[in-house]
Amino acid sequence: MLKSKLTNISMVFNALGNETRLLIIHYLINQNEDNIRVGKIKDTLGIPSSTLSHHLIVLSQTGVLKQHKKGREIYCSVSQKCLRDAIMVFDKECCLNL
Repeated sequence: MLKSKLTNISMVFNALGNETRLLIIHYLINQNEDNIRVGKIKDTLGIPSSTLSHHLIVLSQTGVLKQHKKGREIYCSVSQKCLRDAIMVFDKECCLNL
């Protein structure tokens, strides 16, 4: 069980270990909207479509990013639970004596 949990957390931190993906997550967290259009992310951050698509796929596969389609638009939001779970492992397991 612990190995599986650590593998999942490793994937999350690996996904967040890229500056562009961190920029995307930071942007989404700091918006006042729950769901942001992919086009708005692209335009605001100035990331080319193909590059943005790659990074969104990586973030989605790890569970950090949630996506849903409405009509022709794709919307993204951050999975607060996924990020919180990854951080909590370190808080519980590593930081007890701090």
